[in-house]
Amino acid sequence: MEKLKLYWQRFYRLFAEKRPAEKLFSILDSVDEARMYWQAALKEFTLAEKDFIDYSSYKIIASQKKYIYLLQQAQSLGTTSWPADELKPLASNLPVIK
Repeated sequence: MEKLKLYWQRFYRLFAEKRPAEKLFSILDSVDEARMYWQAALKEFTLAEKDFIDYSSYKIIASQKKYIYLLQQAQSLGTTSWPADELKPLASNLPVIK
């Protein structure tokens, strides 16, 4: 019985738990989906009728907060918008004036 429990724990660790890369990709997908939902809410607000404005504004605020939360979660996993080796100050591209 003890061996069965040990095998089950190994199986669970291998297949049921999300690995860091899988977790990162699922968060990135969620971020992209939240961004699209936020943009759709903004468009919906511009087309909203008088009675529908309160709901549309609530939807914008809620989707914006969700998007920001997911961005913070992705950032806590170490993601950036661009590769870290491409980061350089903008001033380095400017010509030197003497």
